[in-house]
Amino acid sequence: MPKLLITGTHGTDDPTRATMPFHLTKGAKEADFDMSIVLANDSPLIIKDAVRESILGVGTPH
Repeated sequence: MPKLLITGTHGTDDPTRATMPFHLTKGAKEADFDMSIVLANDSPLIIKDAVRESILGVGTPH
């Protein structure tokens, strides 16, 4: 199984970029990739339930 590591560096200041690592990971898992995500800079803030549920990227699936 191929492996990928996705790095997220954006937080709530840019919701579209903040959600991209999760959308990419979901799609890659569906394509049978072994996935990992590393969150750096402001991106660990989106792990909080209240933040994660309220953040919506532009043009991304909800």
